[in-house]
Amino acid sequence: MTSGSRETIFFVASIQLPLSVRRPRHQVPERPPVTPL
Repeated sequence: MTSGSRETIFFVASIQLPLSVRRPRHQVPERPPVTPL
């Protein structure tokens, strides 16, 4: 694995993580918000 691919994984993860947390919020407002790590 090249360092470039690693940076891409972190970059994509940093974007997908907040998205996966915000989407359920709008879909299911009854559930409590997930505490950010």
